[in-house]
Amino acid sequence: MTDKRSWVEIDLGQLRKNYEIYKALQPEGRGVMAVVKADAYGHGDAEVTAELSRLGADHFAVSNIDEALHVRRVTDGQILILGYTPVDRAKELVDNDITQTLLSEEYAELLLSSGHPVRCQFAIDTGMRRIGLDADFPDECERVIRKYSANLTGLFTHLCVADTPSQDEFTKEQIAKFGAVCEKVADLGLSCHCMNSAAGLWHDADSSFVRLGIVLYGLKPDYENELPDGIAPVLSWKSVISMVKEIKAGDTVGYGRSFEADGPMTVATVPTGYADGYSRLLSNKGYVLVGGRKARIVGRVCMDQMMIDVTGIPDVGIGTETVLIGKSGGETITADDLAHMYGTIGYEIVCGINKRVRRVFLKYNQRYLHTSEANKVYRKVIKRALDILISFLALVILSPVLLITAIAVKIDSKGPALFKQTRLGRGGKEFKILKFRSRVVNAEHTGSGVYSGKDDARVTKVGKFIRKTSIDELPQVINILAGQMSLIGPRPPLTYHPWPIEEYTDEQKRMFEVRPGITGWAQVNGRKDVEWNRRIEMNVWYVDHVSFILDLKIFFMTIFKVATNADNENVSETVKKDAPAQAAEEQTEKEEIK
Repeated sequence: MTDKRSWVEIDLGQLRKNYEIYKALQPEGRGVMAVVKADAYGHGDAEVTAELSRLGADHFAVSNIDEALHVRRVTDGQILILGYTPVDRAKELVDNDITQTLLSEEYAELLLSSGHPVRCQFAIDTGMRRIGLDADFPDECERVIRKYSANLTGLFTHLCVADTPSQDEFTKEQIAKFGAVCEKVADLGLSCHCMNSAAGLWHDADSSFVRLGIVLYGLKPDYENELPDGIAPVLSWKSVISMVKEIKAGDTVGYGRSFEADGPMTVATVPTGYADGYSRLLSNKGYVLVGGRKARIVGRVCMDQMMIDVTGIPDVGIGTETVLIGKSGGETITADDLAHMYGTIGYEIVCGINKRVRRVFLKYNQRYLHTSEANKVYRKVIKRALDILISFLALVILSPVLLITAIAVKIDSKGPALFKQTRLGRGGKEFKILKFRSRVVNAEHTGSGVYSGKDDARVTKVGKFIRKTSIDELPQVINILAGQMSLIGPRPPLTYHPWPIEEYTDEQKRMFEVRPGITGWAQVNGRKDVEWNRRIEMNVWYVDHVSFILDLKIFFMTIFKVATNADNENVSETVKKDAPAQAAEEQTEKEEIK
């Protein structure tokens, strides 16, 4: 049971991934300015800035001087304030090497006559009518820019409908107007940038920087937009169940009695409300995720709590995790989805999560390695093709070995030659893994409750040999051909060991993003000498680094370990869960294939 009431998880690995994917899509020579205003859109500006700085990011944008000073603590890079700074704080701008936006000629005069040599950039208004010199009068823009050129490092504009295809003509007009102004002062050598997150994906312009904002955090500029593959939300919002109750037909729920049950229902209370930033507009409209299923909100969202319908959802009780934004099982709800439910934008959702909601920053070990296009093809196509080809050839070439082994198993010990055992595969789905039987029939009902070691009497004579040589694993080529496994990948765990799928953390569940393998990175790096949490970390690392070279390395390391019988004796204790789970597993052990 968690010690938290309501919390946000910030996946720093996904943040890195989003940044690198987006950056790779930009033309050569265009820099990326990370927009970390509004506490990095609710994600934590200091942590986000520090993480991006480790990737080499050195330009950041904020809204005001207080944000800039907070970010300055963690970066030596350039910081641009996009909004207003009181003139009497000009010295702070200089002392902290912060660049200030000039909103107008009047503001420029006030700020730069203060006696402090503030470094600045001029905003150019190309149609949004918010701040900046009016680009409809390029000659006047040139006059003002040259007047204050000694303090200027750049010019920028904002493309206000770059995320809306039906407004592309307006965006093109904005780009043209900005280009005309920049051309008039080209001799000043100023940095000119007009691209925001959307423009950097769907428009073309001569821009020294792209100001990467909402897409950095894995959200859409507009709900109808489609983001590049691999870019995903960085933020998840979670809470717990604080109470579960049964209500009857006619009972009403919450303030104003806005919901009336039309039959018996199970209602749960979640200790998160509008004071935490979960909008009251989602009353009787939104839903959360519990146990991989949708649970609708019933009644009005309260200041600190809300009620949800958990009828038919099993195993719900005090402390059960509830996902407000993020993934649970096969279901996902994003900030963009929430926003769409009541006519706002994802920006408002994440920026509106109150500070009293605890931020948890998920650490990682080099979680993501940006891969080449060739390697992406390997992951999606070639790896599977090689699995099928090698497994088919192995089945044909080794058929005599398979036949002799099956006969030897049956002669050595009564019972079938093969058995199937329930394991967790891709997506956490259960499947039956195939092996040659190496123990006596019903061995699961006897013994010490640990994996079989070399002195375990339940292991047959033939079983000892096929385990030592790993021949017992050969039937898994059938699992590969069936699409359940791969030659190389995370080794599939039992359904109850080391723990049930529900008890894996979100980070640990990432090992199930690929097909499990006959061998894998954890298998060749200590295997049974490695504690389970570390073993799972290795599996997750593999998921992020899959490549032909890595798979080839694991393949040859496996051959070496099999040849030298390294790490091939099972000695780790099998953690038994509750009796029903253990009994279910024992039953699957009986489902043998003759």
